[in-house]
Amino acid sequence: MGLTNCKKFAALWGCAVLALVIALGFVPQAYADEPAIVADSDVITVEAQPHGLNYDGWSATVSYARPVAGAPTQFTITADGGPKGSGAYQYQQGFIYKYDPYVWVYDPSFGGGEPYQDSNVLSYQFVGAGRYQYQFQVRDTQTNLFQRFSFIVEVSGEGFIDADAKAQEIVAECLPDGHQDDYETALVLHDWVIDNVSYDHSYRNLGVDRALAGMAVTCEGYHAAYVKLLEAAGMEVGRIADGGHVWTAVKMDGSWYHVDTTHDDVKDSLTKPISPGFPTKEQQAHMLFGLDDATMMLINDAYKMPTAGYEANSLENNYFIKTGDIVEWSDPVASQILAKLEQKEASFTIKPANTSWDQKSYRDTINSLVAYELNQYEWVTDGQQAEAVVRVDYVDGVFAVNVFTVLVSEPVVSRNLVYNGATQVGVTVPSTGRYALTGTTKAAKAGTYTAKVMPGEGYAWDKLGDKKSRSYQWTIAPAPIGSRGVVVSGVQPSYKYTGSAVMPVPRLAFNGSVLKSGVDYTVSYTNNVDAGTATMAITGKGNFQGTQKITFSIEKATAAVAPSQSAWKKSGGKWWYRHADGSYTRNGWEHINGAWYHFDRAGWMQTGWLKSGGKWYYLSGSGAMKTGWLKTGGKWYYLKSSGVMAAGWYKVGNAWYWSNSSGAMGSNRWAGNYYLTASGAMATNTWIGKYHVDGSGKWDKTR
Repeated sequence: MGLTNCKKFAALWGCAVLALVIALGFVPQAYADEPAIVADSDVITVEAQPHGLNYDGWSATVSYARPVAGAPTQFTITADGGPKGSGAYQYQQGFIYKYDPYVWVYDPSFGGGEPYQDSNVLSYQFVGAGRYQYQFQVRDTQTNLFQRFSFIVEVSGEGFIDADAKAQEIVAECLPDGHQDDYETALVLHDWVIDNVSYDHSYRNLGVDRALAGMAVTCEGYHAAYVKLLEAAGMEVGRIADGGHVWTAVKMDGSWYHVDTTHDDVKDSLTKPISPGFPTKEQQAHMLFGLDDATMMLINDAYKMPTAGYEANSLENNYFIKTGDIVEWSDPVASQILAKLEQKEASFTIKPANTSWDQKSYRDTINSLVAYELNQYEWVTDGQQAEAVVRVDYVDGVFAVNVFTVLVSEPVVSRNLVYNGATQVGVTVPSTGRYALTGTTKAAKAGTYTAKVMPGEGYAWDKLGDKKSRSYQWTIAPAPIGSRGVVVSGVQPSYKYTGSAVMPVPRLAFNGSVLKSGVDYTVSYTNNVDAGTATMAITGKGNFQGTQKITFSIEKATAAVAPSQSAWKKSGGKWWYRHADGSYTRNGWEHINGAWYHFDRAGWMQTGWLKSGGKWYYLSGSGAMKTGWLKTGGKWYYLKSSGVMAAGWYKVGNAWYWSNSSGAMGSNRWAGNYYLTASGAMATNTWIGKYHVDGSGKWDKTR
């Protein structure tokens, strides 16, 4: 995990040299072959390890007294530039790393790096116990050649901080009852950091040890100290970095929040109130406690998108929201909004009162929180709670207020649609005035379609004011080519053997419409040359799918037979109709000698009640379709000229009749405000008991 300073600049020593070392395959690490350490009771002498390729035979030894807590440790360097060395050298402080975990605690790269010095004595004050890698660089002033070195320093003894133990000690002091509440724990430890840690304006010191000791560090140190304390208290944390700055992700009550202890440390940069309503010192010190992604992106131009794994979408545990301090700024805006609502305004903007504040981050933070707070209100006008939603957003420096009604129903997408030759509706809405539809909402052909729906004027999908168009896909599936609605004709049961392929051409109709070969279906044949049983396969295409197979026989010719005529045939007590070419109708209607007949899938003539295409018909004992009045089962039915059974109101001659959904005619009863006589005809201009019906048959008065 890389480290970031609050202000980061390219540095020749810190970037160019480090890049060269990495490119050569050397990264800061613990070395397998560490140099020998020579030590007496007071002084340690160590041979420094060259970094990178040491072409020129450089060497260096370092002598230093054992580190003592509270004081800098001085390192005396004796360098040798090898055969090319002039003996005239300068020295430069380098990075300092601490192990377990392996992190920078000192970064000299700011401002071009530490300057070279003539003195061969470098120093650094260690704060935490542990193992360190100390880096430095030596330059030959005559040849301008240089070499980078490092060595290991072990720091232990009284006065040096153990970060884990120190964090536990601070948490115990700040939370004597332990971690009870996420918000309170995060707030108390946030306050400890901003009260005790100070900012290092040299931008070099990063270590958590220094921060927990109350010393100056950069944003990395603030973040590391806050993380160490929160983890010691048992809370979940994360690291967020952008624009050369790092801050902390804190999980409170199951949601992630942004907390920036570095920028909340205002003790050395407090802005005095410049006008009434300006944040107090306490409020300035908590300006960045508990922010969501939207607010953080608003106040930090470098932060462009949420950090994966730490998406922050809540403001419930924001300092100003939790304490209620935000009402100082939200209540005046609420009064202005209410006045506009009383005037029936539905869309308007309000200018914030804090435009005079110099700190844009303060303005944007407070105004973003004001908008959030106002969206929690229940708005009341004329003594009644408003039915519509009042949505407040802070956009482009103003409060944008929109009044709308949340749609209670989603568009309905039709499912399981199958091609039937008619136009079918795929997407419907409860009220066309509340929704705007575009795209394809209805179609006749099989296929997949997309309809787009967006809220109409004054409506939104949700309380957040979402008015974006939504896409809905729907499908009309191809009809099975073998379904009952597909009637196949023109295929004889048998054909004579010719020595060539026998390929009957079928005729297909679907719900009364003739289908086209190559467009709606294709035909293939098997075993259709030699005598025997041949198979015709009709495969659906376009609006149809699947395959219907029909078999026919191929028979050896025997003797010439006179051409046959179409005729009724009876087999096994059932009737069928044979065409002159030997074919017969199956699963459909046929008009024969002035009457309509219906044949089932096997080709047998049907009688009695028949449901076809969703309509009811009656076939007499002869099979002929019945029209006109029919009495059966003790009830009267009326069959229209098309043969379709009538239901509801219908007119026969000059009289109106009514039949229920089963088709049975009503008589001697009321049908709504109309009376049906014994014959079933609707009564007109007469009294029915104490009720009178007018010329239209409708009851108009009572005596």
